[in-house]
Amino acid sequence: MACRTVNGKTNTSCPPPLNSWPPSKKRMDKPMLKATTLLLLGSLVAAPVALADNYIEVSGHGVVEAMPDYAKLHLSLKATADTLPAAKQAVDSAMQALLSVANAKGISKDDIDAAQIRNSPQYRWHKQERMFVGEQVVRPVTITLKALNQHAYLVHELMQIDGMHVQHTELRFNDRDALQRQALSKAVKHARSKADAMASAANTRIERVERIIEGANDYHRPMMEMRAMSAMAKDQPEPAPTLFQAQKIEASINVRYEID
Repeated sequence: MACRTVNGKTNTSCPPPLNSWPPSKKRMDKPMLKATTLLLLGSLVAAPVALADNYIEVSGHGVVEAMPDYAKLHLSLKATADTLPAAKQAVDSAMQALLSVANAKGISKDDIDAAQIRNSPQYRWHKQERMFVGEQVVRPVTITLKALNQHAYLVHELMQIDGMHVQHTELRFNDRDALQRQALSKAVKHARSKADAMASAANTRIERVERIIEGANDYHRPMMEMRAMSAMAKDQPEPAPTLFQAQKIEASINVRYEID
């Protein structure tokens, strides 16, 4: 729409001519100014920092050994019967027996996780025909055992319960992060000792650390397999002791040092 002058006054709502650049301060709004400023600042901040041409790059490795503080026992209660109610009743009886054993060992219900339960029909194949076996009910249970000296006796008594399947024991630490930091500290010192040896052999000197990159930390929670004990648990008056060993927490890093 063309602009017109009415009664000697120019219509101020008309857009500026297409070739009128840059716009006046009145027409450049604050959001545009702010966006332009941030764009310019961002281009300056994003400029890469040049690394030194003379450097030593080494890896470091640290290991900390510590005894576990507690354990998690992973169990499952399982029963198969002709009907679902019968299978459920067998699992419920096993669960009650488990709670009785745990209570006798001073284990609180707060340290027992048994929130899940599932059922499924069971079949088997016979001469290319699928035959119904029964209804199966499974209830996974996890017990947090804080007194590790009770582990062998607890497992022994749990294996007296029909339908009990002791799967494995998982060893844990109260403050694994603190142990990991100790391993990292050892890794840094290990890297520096290697770099110092290399610099001394090359008749040069380390000026500063350019960068440190943490590698993958190696720690696999040990799983103690217990299912093989179920067959002999009832024949032994006294359970064999559980021999816990110190566990390793490892850390690795890569360090680049500038040299003169």
